[in-house]
Amino acid sequence: MNNKEVLKEMLNREVNAVNNLSKVLDFDKIDKAVEKIANCKGNVIFAGCGSSSTAAFRAANIYNFLYIPSVAINVMNALHGEYGMIREGDIFIPISKSGNTEELVQSIPIAKKLGAYIIGLTENDNSYIAENSHIAITFNSLKELDDKDMVATSSTTCSSIILDIIGGAVMKKNNITDKDFKLIHPNGAVGEMLKD
Repeated sequence: MNNKEVLKEMLNREVNAVNNLSKVLDFDKIDKAVEKIANCKGNVIFAGCGSSSTAAFRAANIYNFLYIPSVAINVMNALHGEYGMIREGDIFIPISKSGNTEELVQSIPIAKKLGAYIIGLTENDNSYIAENSHIAITFNSLKELDDKDMVATSSTTCSSIILDIIGGAVMKKNNITDKDFKLIHPNGAVGEMLKD
């Protein structure tokens, strides 16, 4: 295959993974997650390891913009004391393709003991994360960009999209308006667009 053919195949893999979400997601579980996050009195804490950590940090940034107080943590540091940030009423969201990432497996009992509600995001229905979360959101990203499914590309894209739609639904449920956005985002292109 030439470069253009490879590029089109890679794009199709990502597009197919995203399109597949509407078929495989349990929207009843996602609805429960939306309700829980919309009524959260604490922080939403995202956690991932490796590629999943990029989805975690991206989600925290977007959720704060949507008036959902959030933070993302590096689980390696968290297991050396950072979990002290967790409080009763927080929501802890571990993100892991396998659902058995060791650092996240260790983290869930700690988060529960500290009073957090667990919403897990994984591709593995039979994983530790799926079986030990209060709500387990599972999906299938079909095929990564490499032929051996080692590079977390489509799976990370799908994780981000799932977190995006949950955040967007919470925003609408909580009636966040342009006026709210204007207060916290006065600068840049968004601030300029929201000027009176």
